[in-house]
Amino acid sequence: MINSSTKAPNDAKPVLSDVFLHQKIEKLIPFISEEFITYPLWEEGKYIPFLKDELVLVCNSNNPFVRQNEISVNDLKSMKFITRERGSGTLEVIEYALKKAGLKFSDLQIEMQLGSTESIKSYLLNSDCFAFMSIHAVSKELKNKELTVLDVERLSVERYFYIITLLGKSDSLSELFIQNMSNHYNLKL
Repeated sequence: MINSSTKAPNDAKPVLSDVFLHQKIEKLIPFISEEFITYPLWEEGKYIPFLKDELVLVCNSNNPFVRQNEISVNDLKSMKFITRERGSGTLEVIEYALKKAGLKFSDLQIEMQLGSTESIKSYLLNSDCFAFMSIHAVSKELKNKELTVLDVERLSVERYFYIITLLGKSDSLSELFIQNMSNHYNLKL
């Protein structure tokens, strides 16, 4: 049985503005059936947990900061960052977490904003900059010791992805897809 609810989880924070979300959804609708994977955004719908993600602070493994056991939130002000572009859900999650830790996003030194995870990884591999990235997106670079995760005291940046189905719009093929996704990621939230 797939665990789901008919409302967004209470701890779910809207990640993007409603107008922006609905514009994106309008563009996606011709390409999807009843399901798609997203951040929580609708009041009603069937929410099925898909993936827990952690955004971690990473840098080139040759960066001098790698030698420190832990970075303070205040240290972040002196570091140069590569971030996602304005309007990115990832950026909004980071801004929210920093605010909870007592730091404004505007306090960070932003060297550049890029439009993709791959471009950020490429930049990091050839610079002394830092970025908050999905632990899933950098797993290969961490395994190859090209990038390193830095622990930041009092800062945890987590997000959850959900498969959202429209109420009353389920079929056996959709249920099979959802079950296979859950089994593949062995999701235990």
